[in-house]
Amino acid sequence: MPLPVGRRRSPVEHRALAATFQSRRRFQLRTTEEPKTALTTAMPTLALCMHRRHDVGMAINVTIRDVPEEVRDELAARAALAGRSLQEHLRAELIELARRPSATTLIARVRARKNSTRSRLSAQKILEQRDRDRR
Repeated sequence: MPLPVGRRRSPVEHRALAATFQSRRRFQLRTTEEPKTALTTAMPTLALCMHRRHDVGMAINVTIRDVPEEVRDELAARAALAGRSLQEHLRAELIELARRPSATTLIARVRARKNSTRSRLSAQKILEQRDRDRR
């Protein structure tokens, strides 16, 4: 439904409209017969659903479905040990995970640094330096 110029939907209106679109899509998926292929039968069990709000400065919500109960219990226990709610704990873990480079990125950085310095040390020399530092 079009809005008058300069008027934005309230968060309540936005959620109601999004729910309407989602229910229409679910109905279409149920009523449409599609041939079963490898792509339609191999649906992932872990679904990430990201919803970007139109309000500036609002965080993005991430929903993770089909989490095994024992995994949820372990994460809740870790959150309790840290004195945080499960949501706070998972948010902190995701932020930390995003800050760290992936293994492939880290290896690429090390190789680039190694190639730029052109230094070559034998394994024996590295072990000698390590042992000298430990004394």
